[in-house]
Amino acid sequence: MPPASSRSPLSRIAKAALALDILLSLGALGGGAALMLGPRGEILPLPLSALSGSPFDTYFVPGLILFAVLGIGPLLVARLVWLQNRFAPPATVVVGIALLVWLAVEIAIVGYSDRPPLQPVYLLLGATITTVGLVWQASGHPGDFTRWMYRGGRPNRLARLLNQVGATMGSSGIGGNRMVALEVVGRKSGRVISLPLVPAYVDGQRYLVSMLGEDVAWVRNVRAAGGDAVLRHGAREKVRLEEVSPAQRAPILKDYLSRAPGARPHIPLDKDAPLSEFAKIAASFPVFRVLAIAPGPGSDAVTSAT
Repeated sequence: MPPASSRSPLSRIAKAALALDILLSLGALGGGAALMLGPRGEILPLPLSALSGSPFDTYFVPGLILFAVLGIGPLLVARLVWLQNRFAPPATVVVGIALLVWLAVEIAIVGYSDRPPLQPVYLLLGATITTVGLVWQASGHPGDFTRWMYRGGRPNRLARLLNQVGATMGSSGIGGNRMVALEVVGRKSGRVISLPLVPAYVDGQRYLVSMLGEDVAWVRNVRAAGGDAVLRHGAREKVRLEEVSPAQRAPILKDYLSRAPGARPHIPLDKDAPLSEFAKIAASFPVFRVLAIAPGPGSDAVTSAT
């Protein structure tokens, strides 16, 4: 670690990480202290009934976790950022993921609420901190970190954790039409598997794209299920996924790449490349048209309307 007099000024992304870490820390320290000092909702107007089904009888332990993990933790990371420690970028990613995991558990226990809009605000903050950390980590080698998370075409533990958080966000509808959670039955396990995806939109129709190509579990599961799946985006929508032929994929891949920055390290084209270039790689990236199944008991009628 260089002495203060010889350290170079913080980069813009380091300053952003520092500000976000401190902002999160201040909110978590205040909220955690309020929950510990008023564990039955004396300070923050939270009903104890919200804890039903959880392992907690009062808000003291959740307040302690909030204070220690999301209050003190980001302060320690902010110090790493200030000292320009080499572990600052991955530590920033961990802080963002910790906040998203906290919120995912909270939503699972007490449900999602945007009145007051604390949950959506902190979900946005967690996603922003995670993104800043990932971009910072990969700033010297664009795309390397993302490719590392999917080395060999399989998500590692960090990618799986981020996918779980993303699926929670997508299913809640927070991402609007920019993110959905796909649910499909695993062909081997028989369990419903959920993962976040960014839809593409071309000529008023929705499409799902496999950024990792053919050898991906969700693609094989969709094919094994005959295209039957569920999309969650604030509501539950039963759909049928119809595979698109390679000859029709080019405009869909181009639209997808413009909407999904996280896919760009995996697809070997610039988002502004001509359609002719996308046509050359189209066979390597499966695309599925989303067909909504019309409501009604036993109905198999489908529609491609968005």
